[in-house]
Amino acid sequence: MRFIWMGIKRSRSGESYHRPIYRKDFSTSLSLKLEEQVRTLHVGKSKEQFIAYRQHSPHHPTKDAGIIFCQGLMSNMNGVKAKFLDRFCRERGLKYVCFDYIGHGQSSGKFESFTLSLWKENTLDILEKVAKGPQIIVGSSIGGWIMLLAALENPSKVQGLVGIASAPDLLYQRYKNLPDREKYGIKQSGYFSMPSDYWTEPYRLPYEVITDARKHLLLKKAEIEYDGPVHLIHGMNDGTVPYSYSLKLCEKLRSKSAFVHLIKDGDHRLSRDSDLHVLANILEQMVNS
Repeated sequence: MRFIWMGIKRSRSGESYHRPIYRKDFSTSLSLKLEEQVRTLHVGKSKEQFIAYRQHSPHHPTKDAGIIFCQGLMSNMNGVKAKFLDRFCRERGLKYVCFDYIGHGQSSGKFESFTLSLWKENTLDILEKVAKGPQIIVGSSIGGWIMLLAALENPSKVQGLVGIASAPDLLYQRYKNLPDREKYGIKQSGYFSMPSDYWTEPYRLPYEVITDARKHLLLKKAEIEYDGPVHLIHGMNDGTVPYSYSLKLCEKLRSKSAFVHLIKDGDHRLSRDSDLHVLANILEQMVNS
């Protein structure tokens, strides 16, 4: 496989070379409008289990491909990147879907009952039952892991992938690195407390998340059998998921069109104007290719 590493450069003043493509107040101006568009997709055997989602479906889309956003842990459809992608698609006449996993945001269920397998199924439900035509999946953090799992299961519906601080294998790796005494305590209690840089309290994850995540490890594979274009954006100041994850992921992908975009001063969230410009430029290239 061919490994290609692309750096994102900045001027000495710190300004991005890319020209801004939206106003800085976009998240505020969209918030009320987006709240009115929440729909639900009932999934599973229970009528009470549903995925909440928002969808933009122009009458005459400018491109066949649409965009699906897979968020990260403890995020939801009201996040900065979800709203940015909504506006990006509206301005260009593109199809767009964002959604909350079961146990998150406005979807049914409790966070404590989630597993990676369930969130992969949620993504496939959106991909196969809601989104129309081929899709570019954008995945943030854990969402970058989930987008890969969905693409491997249904590659015919996926035109390409964009990872933002992708975190394949992260949950299991965090557990694996703990001392044996702590692992024993987690098994006994049934819960794993994972520290977060963005929450005052650690994430309280059920032990089942760890055992389930082990079934979906990607970086231990000799090759990740996905052949479509993949762009992996990562901040070199990411204290949550080191950018080495994206480098290793790129090496493992079978695709010959795999790129890593490193942002030297970027953190884990990559939600600044300059970070979103990088994302926009990549998506422009992908939808027009």
